[in-house]
Amino acid sequence: MNLNHNLNDGCNGRPYKKLEEETKWRLLGFHSFFLTAKDIKIEEVPQYFEQAMKVVKPTAFAHIEREIYKCIGGDNERKIRNCLGELIELAKANNIFLEINESSIEINEHGGIERMHQWIEMAKEQNVMFSLGSDSHYCDSVGHFENAIEMINYHNIPVHKILNTSLNISAIL
Repeated sequence: MNLNHNLNDGCNGRPYKKLEEETKWRLLGFHSFFLTAKDIKIEEVPQYFEQAMKVVKPTAFAHIEREIYKCIGGDNERKIRNCLGELIELAKANNIFLEINESSIEINEHGGIERMHQWIEMAKEQNVMFSLGSDSHYCDSVGHFENAIEMINYHNIPVHKILNTSLNISAIL
């Protein structure tokens, strides 16, 4: 899979340049549409995110804990921690929010919640901003953040460090 080819194709047939002009909120997550986890080394993930950032120009990284266990070396906890740390540093350096994703908590795939606790604490130490995401793929799940809010409370993340704390969308964007 060629990362540049996939990113230049855009999303749903629309070039990313057009999406960037029309969309204020752009998530960049570890998804197979731009990256096939089983084909890359875990150490390369931050470089792929950095390359994708040039095209997508994200405002947030979504569920960074997902999929990394599928990478070559993704069974090594030290490498996972290093990868998450580099993604957090990349987010901080570029003023990108880190999404606490409701779906990631519900799915808890291959220890996802433990990885999420890990990166949230690392991000708190780095003073990175957060956002909440429901990862809704169905209308009934839009705006459901119960588990994400519980995670925020568990880690004592202050409200001023969370982007979307208002129901008024104009206050957020």
